[in-house]
Amino acid sequence: MTTATPISPLAERAGEAMTITQGTIVGRAGATWLVGAGATPVRGRVATSCLVAPELQDRVLVALGEEGDGWILAVLERPGEGPLVLGSARDVTVSSGGKLRLSSEGDIDVVAQGQTQLTTKGLGVTARVADLAVERVTAVGEVLEQHFSKLRTVTQQLDVVADRVVQRVKRRYQFVAEIDTLRAGHVDMRADETLSLRSEHTLVTAREVVKVDGDQVHVG
Repeated sequence: MTTATPISPLAERAGEAMTITQGTIVGRAGATWLVGAGATPVRGRVATSCLVAPELQDRVLVALGEEGDGWILAVLERPGEGPLVLGSARDVTVSSGGKLRLSSEGDIDVVAQGQTQLTTKGLGVTARVADLAVERVTAVGEVLEQHFSKLRTVTQQLDVVADRVVQRVKRRYQFVAEIDTLRAGHVDMRADETLSLRSEHTLVTAREVVKVDGDQVHVG
């Protein structure tokens, strides 16, 4: 048996006295819910302060007006272990003057039909495994530092445009299946010990001078 408790004149809306009672959602009609709070179900719209989206069989707190319209103020109880949905038809802003933390024992999903914009002074991401699947990535910044024990890149096409590229490695292996082309204004190749060139055919062409200098020069 439910009881209706009159509220103070401070809670009256447009001069209409309202009462607060409990009920169970038994149906839905468009944007309103049917709440069983007496002999006849009443229609109730979700109040702006009620962020938990109601569902059928929910036990709710309802404010009833004199003309029978109602407002669902809060979801008191939900049978079973179904998920709770925090929803609003308007834009929602969560603001905190201090630290804001989002914690979950399970997964956290961020789903948006439009864009997701993240603006912050600093960004730190710590994860054991990270998967990124996007159609296009555009990154603009001043400095990029990468520290990996192993880095593997698989791509169909790689274009690098830079004023300067410096590589310092202990060992470098390069395997080209078809064509390897190098075009430069000046090419300087130095080896502290041995420089070996091997091929089926070797062509050395110069417009003016070809110079081979060494203590011993063997041809053939």
